[in-house]
Amino acid sequence: MNHPDEVEHRAALGPVLISHPNQRAGVIMARELKNAGWLASVVAESPGVKKPAVLIVDAGDAERAVADVARTRRSDPHTPVLFLATTESFEDLLRIGTRPGDDYLTAPFTAADVASRLRWLTRTAVSASDPELTVGDLKLRPRCLLARRGDHEIPLTKTQCSLLGLLMQNPGRVISKGELANRIWPDNNVRGANNVELHISYLRQRINAAGPPMIHTRRGAGYLIRPAQVS
Repeated sequence: MNHPDEVEHRAALGPVLISHPNQRAGVIMARELKNAGWLASVVAESPGVKKPAVLIVDAGDAERAVADVARTRRSDPHTPVLFLATTESFEDLLRIGTRPGDDYLTAPFTAADVASRLRWLTRTAVSASDPELTVGDLKLRPRCLLARRGDHEIPLTKTQCSLLGLLMQNPGRVISKGELANRIWPDNNVRGANNVELHISYLRQRINAAGPPMIHTRRGAGYLIRPAQVS
């Protein structure tokens, strides 16, 4: 029999829906997440769950992923989505209608990694008192998960917003991949280091596309942001 405090803890973590093209794999993941305290179930078995705390979508089948996300967001347009992807499919994910607040976990990953991302997605992202950050012509509004450079708006995932915020709070300072990973993935910063590289690459593409380069790599040391050099 579960202790009452344990039941209350599990309920507090909220319902999680899993959309997976492999039903068996989805059921196994749901079972492992339940052991971590989440009220997890696969979409096919829980049609009555209309407003999950997070929708987990395996993005191996892009068309299925789009359909499941659209179906869930008809009931609750603000439901965050955690996409499970490969490095190769990451760019494809960015083209299928993701939005600020969504996030990504790239293979290889474990159920513990998924549970860690769920805790990250469902906790309060940014304090209401957090100010707008500015470095050169780049502005970041953390509460809105939105960056702006000139006339270009750059929507961000929660993870990308946090990484960019850490860089912008320390303009000109090289921050190591390990330090960034420890701040964003405290439960598994070794695996998180690979995700830092992926998200930084995405941030660099989006931000540098709107003007001269701002995010720079110091090989073997880390990353920094500084105002663009205008010739």
